[in-house]
Amino acid sequence: MVETFPLPDFDTRTPRLPVPEGACDTHAHVFGAMDRYPPAAKRRYDPPDIPVSRYRAMLRTLGVGRAVLVQSSAYGTDNRLLLDALAEAGGGFRGIALLAPDVSMAELKRLDRGGIRGVRVSTLRNSHIGPGDIVPLAAKIAELGWVMQIHLDHVSDLPPLAPLLGRLPVPCLIDHLGRVRGGDGIDDPDFRALLALFETEANCWVKLCSFYRLSDVGHPTYADMAPFVRALVAVAPDRLVWGTNWPHPGHRAHMPNDGDLYDVLFGWIADEGVRHAILVDNPARLFGFG
Repeated sequence: MVETFPLPDFDTRTPRLPVPEGACDTHAHVFGAMDRYPPAAKRRYDPPDIPVSRYRAMLRTLGVGRAVLVQSSAYGTDNRLLLDALAEAGGGFRGIALLAPDVSMAELKRLDRGGIRGVRVSTLRNSHIGPGDIVPLAAKIAELGWVMQIHLDHVSDLPPLAPLLGRLPVPCLIDHLGRVRGGDGIDDPDFRALLALFETEANCWVKLCSFYRLSDVGHPTYADMAPFVRALVAVAPDRLVWGTNWPHPGHRAHMPNDGDLYDVLFGWIADEGVRHAILVDNPARLFGFG
Protein backbone atom coordinates (compact mmCIF):
# COMPACT_ATOMS: atom_id res chain seq x y z
CA MET A 1 0.00 0.00 0.00
CA VAL A 2 1.40 3.40 -1.00
CA GLU A 3 1.15 5.92 1.83
CA THR A 4 1.64 9.63 2.34
CA PHE A 5 3.64 11.08 5.19
CA PRO A 6 3.25 14.16 7.41
CA LEU A 7 5.02 17.36 6.43
CA PRO A 8 7.96 18.56 8.53
CA ASP A 9 7.91 21.46 10.97
CA PHE A 10 8.89 24.30 8.63
CA ASP A 11 9.20 26.77 11.53
CA THR A 12 12.79 25.78 12.26
CA ARG A 13 14.21 27.02 15.55
CA THR A 14 17.74 28.41 15.71
CA PRO A 15 19.88 26.02 17.80
CA ARG A 16 21.11 27.13 21.19
CA LEU A 17 24.40 25.25 20.76
CA PRO A 18 26.87 26.84 18.33
CA VAL A 19 26.95 25.60 14.75
CA PRO A 20 30.50 25.92 13.35
CA GLU A 21 31.19 27.42 9.95
CA GLY A 22 31.42 24.70 7.33
CA ALA A 23 28.97 22.39 9.12
CA CYS A 24 27.44 19.72 6.89
CA ASP A 25 24.13 17.87 7.08
CA THR A 26 24.96 14.55 5.44
CA HIS A 27 21.44 13.13 5.16
CA ALA A 28 18.42 14.87 3.68
CA HIS A 29 15.89 14.20 0.95
CA VAL A 30 14.15 16.49 -1.51
CA PHE A 31 11.00 15.80 -3.49
CA GLY A 32 9.37 17.30 -6.55
CA ALA A 33 6.03 17.63 -8.28
CA MET A 34 4.88 14.19 -9.39
CA ASP A 35 4.06 15.34 -12.91
CA ARG A 36 7.65 16.46 -13.42
CA TYR A 37 9.37 13.73 -11.40
CA PRO A 38 7.23 10.59 -11.61
CA PRO A 39 7.85 8.23 -8.69
CA ALA A 40 8.80 4.59 -9.11
CA ALA A 41 6.04 2.03 -9.41
CA LYS A 42 7.55 0.15 -6.45
CA ARG A 43 7.52 2.64 -3.58
CA ARG A 44 6.40 2.88 0.03
CA TYR A 45 5.00 6.41 -0.14
CA ASP A 46 3.91 9.13 -2.54
CA PRO A 47 6.51 11.89 -2.42
CA PRO A 48 5.26 15.35 -1.46
CA ASP A 49 6.40 18.45 -3.35
CA ILE A 50 9.15 19.70 -1.00
CA PRO A 51 11.87 21.23 -3.19
CA VAL A 52 15.48 21.96 -2.34
CA SER A 53 14.66 25.65 -1.78
CA ARG A 54 12.64 24.75 1.34
CA TYR A 55 15.46 22.56 2.60
CA ARG A 56 18.01 25.33 2.08
CA ALA A 57 15.79 27.68 4.08
CA MET A 58 15.85 25.22 6.97
CA LEU A 59 19.65 24.96 6.74
CA ARG A 60 20.04 28.73 6.81
CA THR A 61 18.12 28.89 10.07
CA LEU A 62 20.33 26.18 11.54
CA GLY A 63 23.45 27.92 10.25
CA VAL A 64 24.53 24.96 8.11
CA GLY A 65 26.17 25.69 4.76
CA ARG A 66 26.87 22.24 3.31
CA ALA A 67 24.72 19.19 2.69
CA VAL A 68 24.52 15.72 1.19
CA LEU A 69 21.22 14.87 -0.48
CA VAL A 70 20.25 11.20 -0.52
CA GLN A 71 18.16 9.76 -3.33
CA SER A 72 14.71 8.82 -2.05
CA SER A 73 13.61 5.25 -2.64
CA ALA A 74 10.35 6.75 -3.95
CA TYR A 75 12.18 7.51 -7.21
CA GLY A 76 14.11 4.27 -7.50
CA THR A 77 17.19 4.60 -9.70
CA ASP A 78 15.86 7.66 -11.56
CA ASN A 79 18.21 10.29 -10.13
CA ARG A 80 17.00 13.25 -12.20
CA LEU A 81 15.45 15.13 -9.29
CA LEU A 82 18.57 14.61 -7.21
CA LEU A 83 20.81 15.97 -9.98
CA ASP A 84 18.52 18.94 -10.57
CA ALA A 85 18.53 19.76 -6.86
CA LEU A 86 22.33 19.57 -6.72
CA ALA A 87 22.61 21.88 -9.72
CA GLU A 88 20.25 24.38 -8.11
CA ALA A 89 21.99 24.26 -4.73
CA GLY A 90 25.53 24.70 -6.04
CA GLY A 91 28.97 23.57 -4.92
CA GLY A 92 28.20 23.22 -1.23
CA PHE A 93 26.03 20.16 -1.89
CA ARG A 94 26.84 16.52 -2.74
CA GLY A 95 24.58 13.57 -3.51
CA ILE A 96 24.12 9.86 -2.78
CA ALA A 97 22.41 8.01 -5.64
CA LEU A 98 20.51 4.77 -6.11
CA LEU A 99 22.10 2.86 -8.98
CA ALA A 100 21.64 -0.49 -10.67
CA PRO A 101 24.73 -2.74 -10.42
CA ASP A 102 25.10 -2.77 -14.22
CA VAL A 103 25.51 1.03 -14.35
CA SER A 104 28.18 2.01 -16.88
CA MET A 105 31.37 3.86 -16.05
CA ALA A 106 30.33 6.59 -18.45
CA GLU A 107 27.14 7.10 -16.44
CA LEU A 108 29.06 7.09 -13.17
CA LYS A 109 31.36 9.80 -14.46
CA ARG A 110 28.37 11.85 -15.60
CA LEU A 111 26.86 11.56 -12.13
CA ASP A 112 30.18 12.46 -10.56
CA ARG A 113 30.27 15.67 -12.60
CA GLY A 114 26.77 16.40 -11.29
CA GLY A 115 27.89 16.18 -7.66
CA ILE A 116 27.15 12.54 -6.81
CA ARG A 117 29.68 11.09 -4.36
CA GLY A 118 28.20 7.78 -3.32
CA VAL A 119 25.63 5.03 -3.75
CA ARG A 120 23.11 3.68 -1.25
CA VAL A 121 22.33 0.00 -0.71
CA SER A 122 19.56 -1.23 1.59
CA THR A 123 18.62 -4.43 3.42
CA LEU A 124 14.97 -3.40 3.51
CA ARG A 125 12.69 -5.89 1.81
CA ASN A 126 11.65 -4.87 -1.69
CA SER A 127 14.46 -2.32 -1.85
CA HIS A 128 15.69 -1.32 -5.28
CA ILE A 129 19.35 -2.08 -4.51
CA GLY A 130 20.13 -4.90 -2.07
CA PRO A 131 23.07 -6.54 -0.27
CA GLY A 132 23.93 -8.67 -3.31
CA ASP A 133 24.74 -5.48 -5.20
CA ILE A 134 27.34 -4.22 -2.71
CA VAL A 135 30.42 -5.89 -4.20
CA PRO A 136 29.83 -5.10 -7.90
CA LEU A 137 28.90 -1.50 -7.13
CA ALA A 138 31.86 -1.02 -4.79
CA ALA A 139 34.24 -2.22 -7.51
CA LYS A 140 32.83 0.34 -9.93
CA ILE A 141 32.71 3.36 -7.62
CA ALA A 142 36.20 2.76 -6.19
CA GLU A 143 37.76 4.47 -9.20
CA LEU A 144 35.83 7.64 -8.38
CA GLY A 145 36.50 7.60 -4.64
CA TRP A 146 32.81 7.41 -3.81
CA VAL A 147 31.14 6.21 -0.60
CA MET A 148 29.11 3.03 -0.13
CA GLN A 149 26.18 3.94 2.14
CA ILE A 150 24.56 0.97 3.88
CA HIS A 151 20.93 1.38 4.95
CA LEU A 152 20.01 -1.41 7.37
CA ASP A 153 16.45 -2.41 8.17
CA HIS A 154 17.69 -3.14 11.70
CA VAL A 155 21.11 -3.47 13.31
CA SER A 156 20.57 -7.25 13.38
CA ASP A 157 21.17 -7.23 9.61
CA LEU A 158 24.78 -6.12 10.16
CA PRO A 159 26.65 -9.17 11.55
CA PRO A 160 26.31 -11.31 8.38
CA LEU A 161 27.51 -8.37 6.29
CA ALA A 162 30.32 -7.18 8.58
CA PRO A 163 33.15 -9.31 7.12
CA LEU A 164 32.22 -8.16 3.61
CA LEU A 165 31.96 -4.48 4.54
CA GLY A 166 35.38 -4.46 6.15
CA ARG A 167 36.97 -5.59 2.88
CA LEU A 168 35.35 -3.05 0.58
CA PRO A 169 37.72 -0.87 -1.47
CA VAL A 170 35.67 2.24 -0.61
CA PRO A 171 34.53 3.95 2.59
CA CYS A 172 31.49 2.18 4.06
CA LEU A 173 29.02 4.53 5.73
CA ILE A 174 26.51 2.84 8.04
CA ASP A 175 23.30 4.85 7.85
CA HIS A 176 20.93 5.88 10.66
CA LEU A 177 23.07 4.68 13.59
CA GLY A 178 22.76 1.18 12.16
CA ARG A 179 19.02 1.32 12.92
CA VAL A 180 19.53 0.17 16.49
CA ARG A 181 16.41 0.78 18.59
CA GLY A 182 16.59 2.59 21.91
CA GLY A 183 14.97 -0.37 23.60
CA ASP A 184 17.66 -2.74 22.31
CA GLY A 185 20.05 -1.40 24.94
CA ILE A 186 23.74 -0.64 24.79
CA ASP A 187 24.70 -4.29 25.38
CA ASP A 188 22.71 -5.55 22.40
CA PRO A 189 25.03 -8.04 20.63
CA ASP A 190 24.22 -6.66 17.18
CA PHE A 191 25.10 -3.11 18.25
CA ARG A 192 28.28 -4.53 19.75
CA ALA A 193 29.02 -6.02 16.34
CA LEU A 194 28.61 -2.55 14.85
CA LEU A 195 30.99 -1.12 17.43
CA ALA A 196 33.52 -3.86 16.68
CA LEU A 197 33.34 -3.20 12.93
CA PHE A 198 33.65 0.53 13.53
CA GLU A 199 36.64 0.04 15.79
CA THR A 200 38.60 -2.45 13.70
CA GLU A 201 37.93 -1.38 10.11
CA ALA A 202 39.33 2.01 9.12
CA ASN A 203 37.01 2.20 6.10
CA CYS A 204 33.88 2.02 8.29
CA TRP A 205 31.98 5.22 9.14
CA VAL A 206 28.68 5.76 10.99
CA LYS A 207 26.04 8.42 10.44
CA LEU A 208 24.50 9.99 13.55
CA CYS A 209 21.06 10.34 12.06
CA SER A 210 17.38 9.58 12.80
CA PHE A 211 17.82 8.96 16.53
CA TYR A 212 14.37 10.51 17.04
CA ARG A 213 12.81 7.72 14.94
CA LEU A 214 14.78 5.01 16.72
CA SER A 215 14.05 6.13 20.26
CA ASP A 216 11.53 4.18 22.30
CA VAL A 217 11.46 6.96 24.92
CA GLY A 218 10.61 9.55 22.30
CA HIS A 219 10.07 13.29 22.41
CA PRO A 220 11.47 15.48 23.87
CA THR A 221 14.61 13.83 25.32
CA TYR A 222 15.11 10.68 23.20
CA ALA A 223 17.37 9.77 26.12
CA ASP A 224 17.58 6.05 25.33
CA MET A 225 19.64 6.89 22.22
CA ALA A 226 22.34 8.85 24.06
CA PRO A 227 24.36 5.78 25.15
CA PHE A 228 24.69 4.57 21.54
CA VAL A 229 25.93 7.96 20.37
CA ARG A 230 28.42 8.23 23.21
CA ALA A 231 29.69 4.69 22.59
CA LEU A 232 30.40 5.50 18.94
CA VAL A 233 32.08 8.79 19.86
CA ALA A 234 34.33 6.93 22.29
CA VAL A 235 35.55 4.58 19.53
CA ALA A 236 36.30 6.80 16.53
CA PRO A 237 35.03 10.39 16.55
CA ASP A 238 37.00 10.99 13.34
CA ARG A 239 34.67 8.65 11.41
CA LEU A 240 31.29 9.99 12.44
CA VAL A 241 29.07 12.36 10.47
CA TRP A 242 25.71 13.97 11.24
CA GLY A 243 22.42 14.02 9.35
CA THR A 244 18.97 15.53 9.91
CA ASN A 245 16.97 13.07 7.80
CA TRP A 246 14.91 16.09 6.71
CA PRO A 247 11.97 16.20 5.90
CA HIS A 248 11.62 13.13 8.13
CA PRO A 249 9.81 10.83 5.67
CA GLY A 250 7.68 8.14 7.19
CA HIS A 251 7.84 9.58 10.72
CA ARG A 252 4.41 9.42 12.35
CA ALA A 253 5.22 10.17 15.97
CA HIS A 254 5.78 13.71 17.27
CA MET A 255 7.19 15.76 14.38
CA PRO A 256 10.48 17.18 15.66
CA ASN A 257 11.90 20.62 15.11
CA ASP A 258 15.34 20.40 13.51
CA GLY A 259 16.80 23.05 15.80
CA ASP A 260 15.70 21.01 18.81
CA LEU A 261 17.13 17.81 17.34
CA TYR A 262 20.49 19.51 16.81
CA ASP A 263 20.60 20.62 20.43
CA VAL A 264 19.60 17.20 21.73
CA LEU A 265 22.21 15.29 19.74
CA PHE A 266 25.12 17.63 20.26
CA GLY A 267 24.14 18.08 23.90
CA TRP A 268 25.19 14.43 24.27
CA ILE A 269 28.66 15.28 22.90
CA ALA A 270 30.37 17.61 25.36
CA ASP A 271 33.73 18.02 23.59
CA GLU A 272 33.61 21.02 21.24
CA GLY A 273 36.49 19.61 19.18
CA VAL A 274 34.60 16.36 18.62
CA ARG A 275 31.49 18.28 17.61
CA HIS A 276 33.56 20.26 15.11
CA ALA A 277 35.01 17.06 13.66
CA ILE A 278 31.58 15.46 13.23
CA LEU A 279 30.03 18.57 11.74
CA VAL A 280 32.86 19.95 9.60
CA ASP A 281 36.10 17.99 9.27
CA ASN A 282 34.77 14.46 8.83
CA PRO A 283 32.16 15.17 6.13
CA ALA A 284 34.63 17.40 4.28
CA ARG A 285 37.07 14.47 4.14
CA LEU A 286 34.47 11.83 3.30
CA PHE A 287 32.57 13.72 0.61
CA GLY A 288 35.35 15.84 -0.86
CA PHE A 289 34.36 19.32 0.19
CA GLY A 290 37.16 21.80 -0.39
